Amino acid sequence: MAQSFAELLRENAAFHAIETQVCAAAQLWATTVLKREVSDDPLHVLRCVDPRADSQSYLRHFDSHILTMLVPLQLAPNGERNGDLVMRIFQREAKSATANFLTKTYLFFEHGLPFLIRRSLATRDLSNANSQRIVCRPGNVYVFNGLITLHHNLDVGVGERRMLIIHHYDAGLTAGARTVIRSFRILLDRLAGIY
Repeated sequence: MAQSFAELLRENAAFHAIETQVCAAAQLWATTVLKREVSDDPLHVLRCVDPRADSQSYLRHFDSHILTMLVPLQLAPNGERNGDLVMRIFQREAKSATANFLTKTYLFFEHGLPFLIRRSLATRDLSNANSQRIVCRPGNVYVFNGLITLHHNLDVGVGERRMLIIHHYDAGLTAGARTVIRSFRILLDRLAGIY
């Protein structure tokens, strides 16, 4: 479903032009910074979060892909708990596969912390001006380098937040961790009744 929706968006000339431009920039970044050629097999994700899905909120993470495109489809009502995107101000440097694995492992265990602790960590970063809340609007497209930008979403207090996420250019730095972590996360979500 997510891929079908993305294909519909690509029929829009403005969206297609934006995606083409940012994909070229991501490829250039990969060759100049990572010193590697990357191929593209986009990953399309449709993420729906409501008040019952605390397990999907405040999950600070780096993406395995270089380019992340976030397309808000539906936002929860305005307020402090509407599922907005939060991004760390300072980006990390591109890492080796080993360093990336260790970082993802640490963040995976952080995701297992109780909701209130995860929220307090995120709130601390916002109050210290280490992170910035991005007020998302349907109709906009938010683009960033998910490989080096620590990011997460706020929780949803009322209603539902729906986002289309398109990831381009897997950097190949996961050392197998991505598959294990993603599979474990899907299992936990199924046990919690989210999917």
